[in-house]
Amino acid sequence: MKQFSKALLATAIAFSASSSFAGYDEFDCRSSGNLKLTGLACVSCGAQKYFADKAGGREVVPSEKWLALLGTSAVQNFQLDDKSRTIVQSEDAKKNYQKIVISMMRNYGFCQNYRSSKSPKDPQKSDIASGDWQSVIYPATTRSSGVDAKSTNKLGKYYGFDDNVIFGWDAGNKMNFLIAGSPTPHENYSDSKLNEKYPLYTDQASGERRSRFKERLSQAFPSEYDVSGEKKRDVKKMIASKDKANGLDTCLEEVNRMQNGSGDPLLNSFLTSTSENQAFCKSMANACDIELDFCTGSKGTKSVTQPVVFRSGGRPQPPPPPPQPSRSGSGNK
Repeated sequence: MKQFSKALLATAIAFSASSSFAGYDEFDCRSSGNLKLTGLACVSCGAQKYFADKAGGREVVPSEKWLALLGTSAVQNFQLDDKSRTIVQSEDAKKNYQKIVISMMRNYGFCQNYRSSKSPKDPQKSDIASGDWQSVIYPATTRSSGVDAKSTNKLGKYYGFDDNVIFGWDAGNKMNFLIAGSPTPHENYSDSKLNEKYPLYTDQASGERRSRFKERLSQAFPSEYDVSGEKKRDVKKMIASKDKANGLDTCLEEVNRMQNGSGDPLLNSFLTSTSENQAFCKSMANACDIELDFCTGSKGTKSVTQPVVFRSGGRPQPPPPPPQPSRSGSGNK
């Protein structure tokens, strides 16, 4: 059962003929061969080139695990072409997938450090463990789409989201809430206004995507104390503890600094300037051979970050309710 509704990208707009390709220069970027198989190496290279051009060759390399997380969300939550094909079956699906990831990068930002104890020790290498590409990353980004709740939860756990279901969300719910903007399991799914309250990423107004993400991101860092200064008994956790976080805690702290403007001014610049945001988007789009009009909203495109989308149907029913805590107070693990 698919957990969330999909959005179908309008191919007439996403792939309309355009003369606005700039011809990507060869750039010596750093990415693994494995990332190329996910279709996301060009996104990384475009981001790297943007910062190298701004800072005299300075190396800024987005985390490959962060890019894979965004790619996983795009594949698992949205219909990428009119026949529901995968990115290896359809060039249209692949380009729309890349557009969603580029759009998320320009609105969410990124981290450079998503490393865990499983990651290669060499910081010059990918932060994804070699065995994880075949078992997790490739299936999630290039093969199966709209996987069932159990498989989505497994993906959420891999990316470091907390799996404690006492509070109603499993790891898959938390992953899709943060990245795709899906509702929490507590919501009334029969509410006719649910889609207005929780529009999925591609249905959000382009000017609201960053602010909506920033609000959701704040929930990854909940206060342990209530307004009276008392320590809370239970704190809803989005990020798993210790090694189970798989580096997500470090990554989201970096993303949070970028969103709040408290990190490196160079890295924050594309989030504070419209012109720089478009330049960042264009560098990634150019590297992926995507028309640059996509980044500016010109030639009739209504959104500066994403082609016009429409729903292919209503939201499915939510997954079954989570187990309730035991009477002894020990809870369900």
